[in-house]
Amino acid sequence: MRKLKKSFYKSNIFKIILFIISCLIIFNLFLIRSNIIEKNSEIDLLKEKIITENKSIDDLKNILKDENLEEYIKELARDKLEFMEKGERVFIDIYGR
Repeated sequence: MRKLKKSFYKSNIFKIILFIISCLIIFNLFLIRSNIIEKNSEIDLLKEKIITENKSIDDLKNILKDENLEEYIKELARDKLEFMEKGERVFIDIYGR
């Protein structure tokens, strides 16, 4: 019985199995590392997005605090929604430039 155990550990089959397991572990480590790098880049992109969104929130808060809020709303309605005031003439560029 002892000879059988010792011979198994010295045999080529054991060495092959050990080599295959080692290769699988190393391969999985590389996969995990690549996933970590990918997730870190996603985190960086999301952090940049948070910063830009916070800046736009601060800008909107400043607009709300501004005394000329009504004037800003009128200007925004003219630019974005193409509203006009009563009695105002609008000239349309027919050449499309």
